Amino acid sequence: MDKLAECRAAAERTIQCGKLYATRSGDSLYFADNENGYGQNDIWLTVKNGTGWSSPANLEPPVNTIGDEGQPFISADGNELWKLLFPMVAG
Repeated sequence: MDKLAECRAAAERTIQCGKLYATRSGDSLYFADNENGYGQNDIWLTVKNGTGWSSPANLEPPVNTIGDEGQPFISADGNELWKLLFPMVAG
């Protein structure tokens, strides 16, 4: 099972699970993944439509940075996206 399929399956069972967040209505799924992004992990969004789920969309800057975004959460009023950010550290 690929990562997106795992996220979708988890969304059917729970509201929030690790790097995954489903809105109360259940029609939007936010998740963190490190594939083809701007940094370590980026926040992505998929939306339920008439035939299933949309293709995941990267939320891009300023939401995503060269750092490591994770644990997406939408505020109760739906106006704010909260996340954890682990900045890149020069080594």
